[in-house]
Amino acid sequence: MPVPAGFLRRVEPCYAQIDTLVSNAYCGSIMRHEGISKVVDALLADAKRLKLKGIIAHTADKGP
Repeated sequence: MPVPAGFLRRVEPCYAQIDTLVSNAYCGSIMRHEGISKVVDALLADAKRLKLKGIIAHTADKGP
């Protein structure tokens, strides 16, 4: 069952924004949190591979 999704949006030539993190509302909060954490890790790895200088991200997450 798919749980999380997220996007790395280029906002400047060397910068990006982690955007639109979503998860399956029918999964438990711990599973959703772990899934989103894995998506963020993958997006950070992509940003490093692309040699971006910085990432912008906003969150209200206080953890599980």
